[in-house]
Amino acid sequence: KLWKDPKLMEQVFKEREEYRISLDNRAKTFLAEAKRVGLEVCPYHSGFFITVPSTRAEEIALKLQDDNIFVVPIGRGLRIAVCAVGEEKIVGMAAKIKEAKDLLGG
Repeated sequence: KLWKDPKLMEQVFKEREEYRISLDNRAKTFLAEAKRVGLEVCPYHSGFFITVPSTRAEEIALKLQDDNIFVVPIGRGLRIAVCAVGEEKIVGMAAKIKEAKDLLGG
């Protein structure tokens, strides 16, 4: 039905672009703050997640919950779902992650 209706397809593409821009803005905000506070991140080009390397991912993830920051410990890193966090809540997140990493080491 979508492919047969140019107006519906136009609406889909418009909505998709709005979400793409929002996701891009969230990632740029997080990465700029990470750079400013000295938080190391894995290379990021695009996508839903940003990874922060860590040797103590489990402990850091638990500590971050105290600040209502929920990340996923994966192997030797923390997975941040920039796709699931509103733009207003991204601000300050990298600093809190850096603080927890510095406190716990790793």
